[in-house]
Amino acid sequence: MKVMIATLGRNEQGRIAFVMNRRGADALVIMCTRETHNDAERIRDEILEKGHMPIEIVQVEPWRFDDVLFKAVKTVNTYMLEQEGQDNDEEVEFAFNPSLGTRIMSAALYAAAAFTKSVIHLVKEDGKGHAIDVVDVFPITREQLSPPKKRVLESLSSLKDERGNYEWCPSIGRLAKTVRLGMSATSDHVSTLHDWGYVETEKVGNTKKVRITKLGNAVLEMTRIWKAQEHGEDK
Repeated sequence: MKVMIATLGRNEQGRIAFVMNRRGADALVIMCTRETHNDAERIRDEILEKGHMPIEIVQVEPWRFDDVLFKAVKTVNTYMLEQEGQDNDEEVEFAFNPSLGTRIMSAALYAAAAFTKSVIHLVKEDGKGHAIDVVDVFPITREQLSPPKKRVLESLSSLKDERGNYEWCPSIGRLAKTVRLGMSATSDHVSTLHDWGYVETEKVGNTKKVRITKLGNAVLEMTRIWKAQEHGEDK
């Protein structure tokens, strides 16, 4: 079961329905303000006309980070507790759409996504402000970047040409030997890193090339910051 939690601003322009159509969800939570509550009800009714699904409207204080974050995390906890009480093994996953509302509301949803290790859906616009696509962003946490995944990124970051451009590792097998992991484990790590946007892959015949992305390099820089912070805390 997928639950999407979206913030609502004054200039909605169909953004919530756009993301729902592109990414899908089994339940929707609209976090609105007192001023946009009527718009939230309209969006709920429009979505329900196309099919039945649970839709909850949660009113927040738009300029209070603590209020928005608390209600977002409480919503997640409520759904998780409800799912645990049901007699099935279906897991509940969450997605956050912070494309609308105040910057405080967006920041709170980013934080909630990081706490719950959930995907963030952002609306991509053209030059005229029209929604044209959805960009998926995964929050970066220390727990997610395990030592083997970090070794994969470090190995790929060392592959550069004379101009400093990052080159492809020719195969998963070559990468596995470099990071001293089995083929299956390396393939799994690459698949996860690809889903997060940290590496890109390309199939060539029966082999798969791998290359680190700019986001992957940014993550490596973050690990160095984390290490420096930990060293400072130990002093």
